[in-house]
Amino acid sequence: MNQLTVLSIVASLHFMSWHLVSPYIALVAKGQGAGTDTIGLIMAAYAVLPMVVSVPTGVICDRTGTRKLFISSTVGIAVGSCSLLVSRSVNFLAASLAALGLFHVLQSVATQVTIAHSGDENIVYRNFAVYSFCSCVAHLIAPPLGGLLVREFGYGTLFAVSASLAVLMVLFAPLVKEIEPRTSLPKVSNAWEVTGRSVQTLLHKPAFVISLLGIFGIIVLYSLRTSFYSVYFDEANLSTPMIGLLLTVQGAAEMAIRPFTISWRNQFGTAPTLLVALAACAGSALLTPWFKSVGVLALVLGLGGVGYGLAHPITMGLASQAADDGERGLAMGLRMFANRLSGLVAPLFLGKMGNVFDIKAIFAAAAGAIVSCLVVVYIWAKVDNSLWLPRRRQASPRTS
Repeated sequence: MNQLTVLSIVASLHFMSWHLVSPYIALVAKGQGAGTDTIGLIMAAYAVLPMVVSVPTGVICDRTGTRKLFISSTVGIAVGSCSLLVSRSVNFLAASLAALGLFHVLQSVATQVTIAHSGDENIVYRNFAVYSFCSCVAHLIAPPLGGLLVREFGYGTLFAVSASLAVLMVLFAPLVKEIEPRTSLPKVSNAWEVTGRSVQTLLHKPAFVISLLGIFGIIVLYSLRTSFYSVYFDEANLSTPMIGLLLTVQGAAEMAIRPFTISWRNQFGTAPTLLVALAACAGSALLTPWFKSVGVLALVLGLGGVGYGLAHPITMGLASQAADDGERGLAMGLRMFANRLSGLVAPLFLGKMGNVFDIKAIFAAAAGAIVSCLVVVYIWAKVDNSLWLPRRRQASPRTS
């Protein structure tokens, strides 16, 4: 098997395992008596440890490679998924999600650094699109399957199937190859000083800052997907299979748009494509709580899927291409930090909004946060004209 095939198989199993259970964790917590603020706290646990370790993980990948980290984190995900079979109390859910979040970020950074070293700019963007496509397929299949499993067999079976898929991942992880180091790196004694300078350099590049803002914005929408969508649909008296079906529409939209991501970026420019994607995410969040019709909700969630599907690979490609050889692990770690920072702040903030006001306020606040990211992305993008040009008109093969 080639490298991308191994990474894609492991990613598909991982995302399938996660998307089976993630839409229903909030309902499990709600069944235990948790309110929206507590649900937000539980989902935020998934982001706490990853936010702390994401940057060091990227530095480790740059200096020691990715293979050992990839294998060990895959085993950790399997153990964390199995732990959900033990208990589904509120506290245990939070602890299990914290562990899953930690191992997920280790695996994700290792995977993304490997892809970032896979070739030239076009190959890297293409491979990131393939990697993101794996998530789309899982999101298309897993939520409705999860809803059916809950209805027919209960939550125990749901978590057992999720754990089985995670364990299957472990069989494929050792097939991944080590990346070849491309530069001589400084000695460990001044590694963190060098890392600090590299961080400053990256944060002065508009393309890199835009990648951070873009991922922060779309993870706000993802926080709705993994928590408050199911709460709102439950209050609208939709069954768990129907909840899964609606979330599948969003996954289907993501999957349908992914093949066009690179061609649209090449035709219209990076910044316009990302801005349209963020606008779609914000519109989807804002419109959702105003409808209870399944057909209309499907269209609204599909809009969000289109936005997320466009933005996700672009943010990975921007972060990767903004970094020099020997810095790509750091770049992907910083991007993952922004990802998990949003994953921590968004559920806590949105849950509190729902507790103080109502469920509609959660979605309005999410839309406002995404629009704020959109505005700042636009401001930063104006600094770099190459982000607005179609690829065929750019003089340089680099995006930053």
